[in-house]
Amino acid sequence: MMLYSSLFVTTAALSSLSLSAAETPLQQPEAYQQRLVDWVRSGKNGFFHPKVVWKRLGGNGPYAMHTTVDLPKGTKLLVVPRSHVLDSYKTYDECTTVARMLGEYEKGDDSFFAPYLSYLFDETPGGTGSG
Repeated sequence: MMLYSSLFVTTAALSSLSLSAAETPLQQPEAYQQRLVDWVRSGKNGFFHPKVVWKRLGGNGPYAMHTTVDLPKGTKLLVVPRSHVLDSYKTYDECTTVARMLGEYEKGDDSFFAPYLSYLFDETPGGTGSG
């Protein structure tokens, strides 16, 4: 199963998780990816399935998220805690959201959102920047 959508992809099922203690989370291939996964998991109810990993498409292409095992339909893959979402403070104005993102990005590693914004904007291989 491959995911090509944004970071906020989850399955439609919202049933509670029951993962075995033996399911050790996989290490992500790039440090910034691991930082992002750890950040998502750090929040209340944050979840990144332990058998999902970024892999390159076509060997040397861009990264995409993949499961490393067959998972039943409806398996929860990713839950981003509400506290980890940059929004427009209920103004529903995209400009407010963009302004918040840029303001947080300018804070660098001092921003709570640094792992996500680094993934979006930094020129890291496999990230969403032009690099």
